[in-house]
Amino acid sequence: MPRNPKVEIKESHTIGWWSKQNTLTVETFEVKIIESKLNLFNSQSLISYHIKGKLCYENNRKPFIKNIHVSERFLDHTNDSIHNKQAIIEITPIVGVKKDKDYEGEQLEFDVTNEKIINSFQWGENPVKFKCLNIINNIIVSQRK
Repeated sequence: MPRNPKVEIKESHTIGWWSKQNTLTVETFEVKIIESKLNLFNSQSLISYHIKGKLCYENNRKPFIKNIHVSERFLDHTNDSIHNKQAIIEITPIVGVKKDKDYEGEQLEFDVTNEKIINSFQWGENPVKFKCLNIINNIIVSQRK
C-alpha cells in the first residue's frame, strides 16, 4: 500500500455555487506517478497533480483557491469491453473570495500540489486521463498478478 497522500488544498466531490470561476486561469497542469507497486494484493497507486495559474477579482474581494473538486468516472467507448476500460479524473480548482481592503484587483498567482490515491480497475494496463479545464495529462498504471 502507498503512503498517505499530502494535501495542500482540501478535495471535494460535491458541486456547489461556483460563481467566481470566470476569474480562474490555469496555465499548467502536470500529473506524475509517485508510487505504483501494483500486484496481486495491492491495487492502489499514489500520484501527484500540480496546478499553476492566476486569479483576479474586483471590489476589494481577494480571490483564492478554496478547494479542489474531483470527479472520477469511466469513459464510454463504442466497442466497450470489460478489458478495455479507460478512466477520467477531472480536477477543478474552486475559487473563493474574501474581503480585503488592500486588494485592488491585481492578478494573483496560485500554485497547488496535491497527492491522491488512485485505484487500478483491471489486470494489465489501466489508462487514466487527467483533465484540468482544457489541459489533459495521461498516465498508465499496470496491475500485475
